[in-house]
Amino acid sequence: MVDAVTIAADFALIIVTAVTLSYIARLTGQPAIVAYIFTGLVLGPVFLDVVTEEGLIELMAELGLGFLLFLLGLKMRIDDIREILRPIINIAIWQTILQTALAFAIAYVLGFTLVQTTIIALATVFGATPIIVKLLGDKDELTSLPGKIDVGVLILQDIYLVVLLAVLGAE
Repeated sequence: MVDAVTIAADFALIIVTAVTLSYIARLTGQPAIVAYIFTGLVLGPVFLDVVTEEGLIELMAELGLGFLLFLLGLKMRIDDIREILRPIINIAIWQTILQTALAFAIAYVLGFTLVQTTIIALATVFGATPIIVKLLGDKDELTSLPGKIDVGVLILQDIYLVVLLAVLGAE
């Protein structure tokens, strides 16, 4: 069992490294999300392998995602989404169908099994919502019309994936 001092030290190291790299990223004109990803690479098994407590790593990842979605919820209003719901649905449906079909066809031609092809096709639809939301937030684009449409499309795609993965998991 890891003692509380080790966890506190690892946590402090993560925060200090993330803040330092975020400051450097801001000075160089990069979004903060790049610094956060780089923090994980530097402190994790890729480079220094300093932070190895998996519970802390999972907790930090979940908190980061939770805070990011909380900030999104603060900036987006239901009235804003209602105004642009039709374009969001049109874009999301057509993009998802075309992207899934193209990925399915390519994976099938490459010789994957039907189940593997389906999973590959579904995986390509996943749009890295947290990263895109963070980038839009850093550029103050979350409340702009294109930003709202992007986030709406990503949310619909995520709902689509959750439903399909639940169906696949039930089989």
